[in-house]
Amino acid sequence: MFSNFLVINYYSDQVDLDNTDTGQGDADLDRLRNDNSGDRQENAIIKEFCPGSIHSEDVRDFWRTELCAGGVMDVLQEGYVIPFVENPPAYEENNNKSAINDMPFVLQAVADLKKAGVIEFRDEKPTCVSPLKVSKKYGRDGKIKNRLCWDGSRWVNLFIRVQKVVLSHLQRALEITRKGDFQVVYDLKAAYHHVRIHPSQTKYLGASIPKPDGGTQYFVFLYLPFGLSSAVHCLTKLFKPLNQIKGIRHSILFGRW
Repeated sequence: MFSNFLVINYYSDQVDLDNTDTGQGDADLDRLRNDNSGDRQENAIIKEFCPGSIHSEDVRDFWRTELCAGGVMDVLQEGYVIPFVENPPAYEENNNKSAINDMPFVLQAVADLKKAGVIEFRDEKPTCVSPLKVSKKYGRDGKIKNRLCWDGSRWVNLFIRVQKVVLSHLQRALEITRKGDFQVVYDLKAAYHHVRIHPSQTKYLGASIPKPDGGTQYFVFLYLPFGLSSAVHCLTKLFKPLNQIKGIRHSILFGRW
């Protein structure tokens, strides 16, 4: 499981324990990352992104025996079943303007997802074909980062049961930090794409891109897409047992990126 994380080592004297203002949100997390950027080459352990690794037998055994996480074993064994109130009827919508205006990026992002095994091309149209959109993040350094998102808000998310979830934040990490602690940050790349979708559900997670010859290429997500409303609840439930590891204080923070 942890072999898919980017690990950064830093000491607690780099964290202002008297300043617990967490209004900065993702900016605070970016600051911690940037403050340690000089140590990354020496201390970072970077492994190749591997979707679905948490479903391996070794990881399932760890969750079952070490974390006693019986409540999530169904997801780890069979894949995530979307909590629909009722199954969405057939639906198709064109991609959003942000995706149409940045189609070279979209096509490359889709190609990368296909190569990684996150999506699968289909000859037949899936039951639900939701629009793609491009989300932009503007950094403090002026740089812009793009992310391809599957827009479930227009249809599929409307049929999902609302689930309450309490998210951790940076203040939680400060509360459990003690002077002299040695801290490690696990930065999970593309966290959603680690969780496999149950095969019966992928037909609702469809999308499309234009083919070079003018046709339409359909595909489905085999792993959690960015844009599914229940995804945060799923991840929070999966990772919550990590807080029970004896002797290690954990704080899990989900950023927008």
